[in-house]
Amino acid sequence: MQNTCHFGGGPDENSKKYIKNFLKIYGTQKHSGVSPDAIRLMLFLFSIIDKAKNWFYSLPKETVTIWDEMA
Repeated sequence: MQNTCHFGGGPDENSKKYIKNFLKIYGTQKHSGVSPDAIRLMLFLFSIIDKAKNWFYSLPKETVTIWDEMA
């Protein structure tokens, strides 16, 4: 996954374009009994690096609970 879609939060990166690309690549993942939001949020954590990952871990626990909040 990290070779095909990752976001570091750098000034030359476009977060909206990244989210669109992320959804295009991973939006089709489905698992029985697991909500699409849960899958997207789980995969998202593996796709962010550097400043973006530091930002995410600086958020208060349970700040982001649904995909729309993350996007």
